[in-house]
Amino acid sequence: MTALLIFGIVSLICVVGLCVFIALRLSETVLRSLDVLEQSRVGYQEHLDRTLDRLMTIKWEDFVTVREIEDNEEEGGFFSPQEQRGAVQVEAPGPFGTLQAIRDHDEALENEERILREDFR
Repeated sequence: MTALLIFGIVSLICVVGLCVFIALRLSETVLRSLDVLEQSRVGYQEHLDRTLDRLMTIKWEDFVTVREIEDNEEEGGFFSPQEQRGAVQVEAPGPFGTLQAIRDHDEALENEERILREDFR
């Protein structure tokens, strides 16, 4: 009888110890997953800040023009010459003809590559 009682007490202590051990491991796992979730949120926030900074650096006039075109979409998509007058700007060629446009294009490509290097090191 006493041997059975001792065996029961030892079994109960082992089961309680096992439950405490499982609870501690589960607690550690939950804390680790919350840390990973927080790091992911911080990384996403930094990415969003960089994207918004890049969007703020574009020419404001171009942004407003695109916004107006998106807001004024109608059936057919026709803009009268009076409506186009504010949106379309024709630049006269510079003293070097089309070379100016090529230089501007190269500058735009370099700027784009610089931005890509900032984002994807």
